Amino acid sequence: KKVLARIVAEVNIRRLHITQLLVSYDWKTNAFIPEIDPDEYRGRGTKSLTPEDAARHLREMWMLPSGPIPNMVELLEENGGIVIPCDFGTDLVDALSQRIEGLPVLFFVNVDAPADRVRHTLAHELGHMVLHTVTVKSDEEMEDEADAFAGAFLLPADEIKPQLRRFDLRQLANLKLYWKVSMAAIAVRASRLELVTPYQS
Repeated sequence: KKVLARIVAEVNIRRLHITQLLVSYDWKTNAFIPEIDPDEYRGRGTKSLTPEDAARHLREMWMLPSGPIPNMVELLEENGGIVIPCDFGTDLVDALSQRIEGLPVLFFVNVDAPADRVRHTLAHELGHMVLHTVTVKSDEEMEDEADAFAGAFLLPADEIKPQLRRFDLRQLANLKLYWKVSMAAIAVRASRLELVTPYQS
């Protein structure tokens, strides 16, 4: 409880700082981080929206080229977000995100988190902001969906599948250098795409 109270206090102070700074800064952008309502997105169809669909849709909407995303912080801030480094005083929380009327979407990131994990963490929080500000589900389901979104956003299926035909530590190390995410994130993505056996995973 003490750790969580400290994190909440840190986030609230940072948000107040951002609010004050934006008073004297003309912050405008035509880009934005959408909120997707799965029911509206589906329309008359029977197939429900998956995190994979949402990630692909957002990459297309932001007109991202194929391949790895060079810089997640720059990408979020070019599209209506602000990334704020914070000292959470613990390594149990990597990041938090908030969507508040009148402010950019805020991403609070633990300064102690490793760089390759921060990329996945920011994509995970982006998943929450896209998928879970309109539709609320159980914590476990939302966390799983945000993780699936992050994997699909950072490692698009049509690009990563051919690269995972060989699955061993050497290949994972090479892919880590190219995609700029952890080997664990690549292994989880391979598992979600059913490209590896549970034993390999």
